[in-house]
Amino acid sequence: MDDLFGHVPQKGELFQEPMPVTAPIVHTPETVRALCEATLAEARAATTMPWTPRQLRRNTAGFPFWAEWLKNGEGDRLLAEFKAEMDRLEAPVDQVAPNWREMWGLESADPHQSSSAA
Repeated sequence: MDDLFGHVPQKGELFQEPMPVTAPIVHTPETVRALCEATLAEARAATTMPWTPRQLRRNTAGFPFWAEWLKNGEGDRLLAEFKAEMDRLEAPVDQVAPNWREMWGLESADPHQSSSAA
């Protein structure tokens, strides 16, 4: 069967090579600790915000959840250190993740969102 442009695929052309399958990442407290520490190290080394808005949103959305994996106050300590770095780097409120704004009591930069019900 031809497509609209006259191309007739050869038999088996669409799936000549099987797609490689990679195993999902299995996280442990050690892998999560390494992720938190690497993210913190990147922030500490910076003099200005080192991430694009998308990376900033990912890191501010993910860090609280990553920190939950770490017990005995370690996660809380790392989260507080990350928050201090975001304050030092003056992370734009409109670019951090929504859960971050709520968690730290930051005002939304979205004029369409109202913090009080009318």
